[in-house]
Amino acid sequence: MKEYVEFRPAFIGIASFISGPAIAYDYWKCVEIIRDASVDPETGERGSVDDAIEMLEFNYVGAYLGDNTPVFVDNSLAFEDLDLEG
Repeated sequence: MKEYVEFRPAFIGIASFISGPAIAYDYWKCVEIIRDASVDPETGERGSVDDAIEMLEFNYVGAYLGDNTPVFVDNSLAFEDLDLEG
């Protein structure tokens, strides 16, 4: 399986696909990991949420590494809040 070593603290399990298993990461924990890695050396402030989301989406979520590409799970919504009709 492919993995992103920097996101090991965000590991939540293994996802099953017809092409084989893939490592699953908590999306929002990954955002926090990126923010923590983006501290401004002058101010000590962490990177912004928006910048971290952009980096995660562009560099990781949108990447295809072949079979077993890691997946990111956004568990911020309750099932009953999903619009499954649309």
